[in-house]
Amino acid sequence: MTIEASHYEQPEQTDSAHTDQDPVDSHFFWVDAGDGGVPPPLDVVERAYVARVLSHTSGKRLAAAHLLGISYPTFLKRLRELGFDRPAPRSTRNGT
Repeated sequence: MTIEASHYEQPEQTDSAHTDQDPVDSHFFWVDAGDGGVPPPLDVVERAYVARVLSHTSGKRLAAAHLLGISYPTFLKRLRELGFDRPAPRSTRNGT
């Protein structure tokens, strides 16, 4: 199951007071339940949420950490754990 941070599903409107709001404007983050109404695993939701926060901060990691209420070093560690900061392949100077 893949969840994208920019993916929004329109929620069912149950409160008539909220029917005039566009779900994209009224929700910072939205994840659908997927096949059979089964919620996605927490790590999938967390990765999508972190991606959404990074998008909101235009990729500014310090601002994202601040918004999430965690320290910058903790945020960097979490990015690595979630697969955001995969080390770039090493290149050699002589091309071999």
